[in-house]
Amino acid sequence: MINFGNKESYFPLMIVLGILCSTFLSSFYLGRIENKLLHDFYGFKFILENDTPFDASLLYSYNQAFSSDYVLTDLSPATDTLFFNLPNSDRVLKKFRLDFGNKKEINPLKLKELHLYFNNDTIVIGEDKLAQKIFNTSPSVLLDKGNGIIDFRREISPFDPYIIFSPLVEITIDKKEYALFLLTPFIILLILYLTLVKKKTTPNITEILCLIFIICIPLKIAWTTFIAILLVIYGLYDTKVNKRELVSKPLVFLFLGYFCVLLFFGRPSDLSDIDMQLGLLLWAIIGATIRMPKEKIYKYYIMTFTVINAIVITSGIGFLYWFNELYGLQLTDYFHDIKLYSRDVRGWLYYDHAAFLSFFAIIGLLFLHELYQQKKVNRTVVCLYHILLVAFVLITATRIGLIIYLLVLLNVLVSLNYRLRLLVNTAALGIFSFFLFLKIESIDSSRAILWQNSWEVIKFNPFLGHGVGQSNQMLQTAYIGKDNIGLPVLELNHSHNQYLTYLLELGFIGSFALMLGLVFVLHKTKQYKNKNLIIFLFATSFLFLTESALQTSKPLYVLSFLLILVYSKTTINSCKRRK
Repeated sequence: MINFGNKESYFPLMIVLGILCSTFLSSFYLGRIENKLLHDFYGFKFILENDTPFDASLLYSYNQAFSSDYVLTDLSPATDTLFFNLPNSDRVLKKFRLDFGNKKEINPLKLKELHLYFNNDTIVIGEDKLAQKIFNTSPSVLLDKGNGIIDFRREISPFDPYIIFSPLVEITIDKKEYALFLLTPFIILLILYLTLVKKKTTPNITEILCLIFIICIPLKIAWTTFIAILLVIYGLYDTKVNKRELVSKPLVFLFLGYFCVLLFFGRPSDLSDIDMQLGLLLWAIIGATIRMPKEKIYKYYIMTFTVINAIVITSGIGFLYWFNELYGLQLTDYFHDIKLYSRDVRGWLYYDHAAFLSFFAIIGLLFLHELYQQKKVNRTVVCLYHILLVAFVLITATRIGLIIYLLVLLNVLVSLNYRLRLLVNTAALGIFSFFLFLKIESIDSSRAILWQNSWEVIKFNPFLGHGVGQSNQMLQTAYIGKDNIGLPVLELNHSHNQYLTYLLELGFIGSFALMLGLVFVLHKTKQYKNKNLIIFLFATSFLFLTESALQTSKPLYVLSFLLILVYSKTTINSCKRRK
């Protein structure tokens, strides 16, 4: 256990009790949803914006297949409203789809609202969220999710336009209410635990801000940015008050250099093109002004992600328990289409990107094993963290997360000199990259489309690129230029590969400058001997193969924070001796 004292043995017990109590409460909530759908639900109402009549009907299903035996006709006399009344049933309705008939004279229309009627309640889904509840469409439909407009491809034969909505249970569940049932046991037990292990020493402002930053990782992106700004303000204030010199370590200059490369080669035409990259300046200031209390931050980080992983696992247990009743599917169906259904397991999170969350948790292994070597944690906590982490990766179907976990685990457990470590990890990265690009069509067809389009765009301006922030526009233009209709599963906002994204936006020259800067710093400071830093850099390199991690502020800010932590070669014990 994390060795704050003997009472620290309560931490694993708190996690286990939290999982048990939260499983019971969340299952109780889902049971209420089942009862509500079974006994209280009786009708749908759609409010439209359209100028032509059409023959509307609604198909519904008690499993996963639609049938002509379960069709409802529109009962509303108004042209801008559709109402469908459900018959009584002893089964829970699972899916529904809205059919628009087969008259080709139908004009584009807009869905304004969806009302779900219950005996004592009505759920209203407004225009801002309704289009996002559409799960699939027929080939005869062109859907503009951004504006909620439904258009029709009249040249398709047979002309059979319809839209399929997300499973009814997903629309019915109130995510905030579900999160309350899910989180309450952990919050109560965590408060009790912190009370039991309360120490006489009070954490300083740096420790408090770093703890809040870590807690904000699975929350809204704006909160992470806000805490980073507070760290900057406090770092500058503390440096001035205590008349300390700024820390001129190479990592600070690396942040500044990367920003300059992005500014010069990225050629932003507007502040919005590079506003997210301004975070590099914030972290340069943080690195120059704040001395990170590594031991405490490591403990905060490990505890936070132990709790996060435990909650996600609890959500997964409840979801799988009710999977058949609420979705009409077997457990084998979940694992057959795990990428689709795993989103519901983590849907209660504000920031639910499975690949990034799993990666952040995996990097926690570096902190965990360093504490273990320093006898700051015992084997129970290490085993608990590994079990929950692997379960998180598996239940959220994070394939790259599993690869990175194995990479980090082998690097942590196997003792190698720095030369051999660099050689082995470079070879592993090269071999994996080669087979991934070779087999991407069969592994992930959506990414294959993105990568193919990215490479086509890169070839237009290979040396200088098209400018920072231009991925979305350039990929959309290239895709539409091929007369493709609609979008792949992954939206064309970036390449979902950081290397391709940099080549597209900065060109080969700008991308080479970024790589050269990192190599120069590692060589100049001999940081290639820093085991944790090298493991972190190679783990990040694997992540870059499937994600454009630096295209959004959350991973940029968290990766910068982690880089500051792993950069120092100083161990925890030697930090204490220097103090």
